[in-house]
Amino acid sequence: MVRREFDYAIPEVAQGRPWDEIQGLSYRAGGRIHHNPDRPFIEDLDALPMVTEIYHRDLTMEHYLIPYLRYPYVSFYTGRGCPGHCVYCLWPQTFTGRRYRVRSVPNVVAEVRRCLELFPQAAEIFFDDDTFTADGERARQLSPGIRPPQVCVVRHRPANTSYETLRP
Repeated sequence: MVRREFDYAIPEVAQGRPWDEIQGLSYRAGGRIHHNPDRPFIEDLDALPMVTEIYHRDLTMEHYLIPYLRYPYVSFYTGRGCPGHCVYCLWPQTFTGRRYRVRSVPNVVAEVRRCLELFPQAAEIFFDDDTFTADGERARQLSPGIRPPQVCVVRHRPANTSYETLRP
């Protein structure tokens, strides 16, 4: 099992690297559970590949339906981490951490544009970030690059988001 962010650990497992050398990996060997040291959180999210290319290669988007999204849709993340301390949420302590880390505005805009090229049939581009509006200035900077027909659905923190960020 990979703890926290898995982006580098899973390829290392697939490449056959010895399990005791992979940060963030927990595994059973010799009848015991081993927990390797945690891998640091990824700071440069722009260094990760854009998921849109993988979707185009491997995914038939019309096979997926979520009732609250327009069909067909494309979904991806632009940030990780949450500064909130909600008692009901397990994501920060199990996966993404408390510090909000984001992909750069040019990186996100480039992926939206690539998505529109590869998936002209998409009725919606869903930013699956729970904390998309945690940095209102960044959200406002992204807005001109993702104007309609694209849609950004904010699933979390709208009550803490300024009017300036939410207004059309």
